[in-house]
Amino acid sequence: MDYILSMVSFVAELVSLARTLKRGIAVPCVMCLLCSFILVACHSSPAQNHAETLCAIDSAMPDAMASPCSKRVAIQANGFIELNVNVVTVTGQLTKNGQVLANHVATTEKDGRGYIRFVGAGGSALNNSQLTNTGDATFSAAIAEGHYDVYYQPATTCVEGFTLPCQNRLLLKNLDVSADGYLDLNVEVVDVSGRLTKNEQNLADLSIASDDNARGYIEFVGDDGSILRNVRLSKSGDATFSTSIFVGDYDIYYQPSNRCTTDYGLPCQRILLRGCGRETEAGQ
Repeated sequence: MDYILSMVSFVAELVSLARTLKRGIAVPCVMCLLCSFILVACHSSPAQNHAETLCAIDSAMPDAMASPCSKRVAIQANGFIELNVNVVTVTGQLTKNGQVLANHVATTEKDGRGYIRFVGAGGSALNNSQLTNTGDATFSAAIAEGHYDVYYQPATTCVEGFTLPCQNRLLLKNLDVSADGYLDLNVEVVDVSGRLTKNEQNLADLSIASDDNARGYIEFVGDDGSILRNVRLSKSGDATFSTSIFVGDYDIYYQPSNRCTTDYGLPCQRILLRGCGRETEAGQ
């Protein structure tokens, strides 16, 4: 009895050691041999109850022992493969604060109201579901069946004054798309204005004629990863800003002009003004 328990303890230590190895096929080979030994010991030893967790060792296997994908296709000879994709049609409408979006009347942007974007597992994305520019902001998309996160995505040419803020917005999480359907989507938008000072004093006027953005920008980084960039500070007088933004929780940064020099009055660096910041943003 003591011998069996000692062996079980010894094997457990070997298993722990093997799991720390980083040598490709060596890990699964060692683990397979150990598993075989343990299973024999479990079935032949009266100490089975002390070794149950070891006999179920496959549940604690390292990644190298994970079962291979059972859906991969083994192609080893000439042959014919029958493939199919199930496609459905999703239509819908996007509103702003429960109201129909204002028309986008600019003639140069055919996508001024932006897009509805579907992002599926594995990074599969449908990016071209354009919202209509006038009337109800509707969309229609042929899309493969699956589960998707649904986003609002602004036009690539989006600037301050467009119908909606120039930032991405998560609208729905893990939407099951398995049949034709209709999505009634809405975004909450508010107007935010403010002022930036230096050492509690108004910023000095800048006389840099070649740079209308000399005082820099205010940038909003949402807790969902969305970013509203290029909210420009006024060039003279109080350094004020004004923008429309999606309702949410944000870190607020100062972002200098890309032409910034020591003559610009503020440090040429991105500065966290309010919020917590993110480790992933360090060095940006």
